[in-house]
Amino acid sequence: QRGDTRREEAAWAQSITYEAQVGVVFKKRLRISPEGVEWRERTLPLESITRVRWGAVRRSINGIPTGTDYLIDVATNRETLQIDPDSELIFSAFLERLWPAVCTRLIGELLKQLSSGMQVRIGDVAVDDGGLVLTRARFLGNEEVYTRWSDIKYFSQNGSLHFVSKSNERISAQLSYRDDYNAHLLEALVRIAFKNWKGSISASFA
Repeated sequence: QRGDTRREEAAWAQSITYEAQVGVVFKKRLRISPEGVEWRERTLPLESITRVRWGAVRRSINGIPTGTDYLIDVATNRETLQIDPDSELIFSAFLERLWPAVCTRLIGELLKQLSSGMQVRIGDVAVDDGGLVLTRARFLGNEEVYTRWSDIKYFSQNGSLHFVSKSNERISAQLSYRDDYNAHLLEALVRIAFKNWKGSISASFA
């Protein structure tokens, strides 16, 4: 059993390890490994990372594409690393390792928080095991409306994760994948739960 565990740990370490040089003239080392995420000579241990966000924005001048700006942000409760890969290849390769290295654990922790009855705030949206707080737009100001998961549909559009009430599409909320920490993780959790829906997020994993 010890031998199997060691082999599994070695395979996991190999699967998440990645290194690249970012930049043309002044190169910056980007690395992810069991020791942590390293960028600009700073390292955040994997187990200390509590928040992640990423996204890409295409640039253009007069409708002519001029390139894409990539962003990956990993943060602890005290520190933040804002990584700006200069190619889609590096961006995608790093995220491919970040999921098993960090995101899988964070999704499990989010599920545990919801299961315990906690309300978790992701961006401007308050989420709990039974539903989330959406917003109804009104002439004299917005109104918060708690909406059960059974009355919610979600979709991805224009770089954002959208939640909309099935019974009233004027009641909605959205999270930016690029700007709101852990929006990607919430979407992954909801997607899995909805495939085996049993009335709440945690019940769907029971």
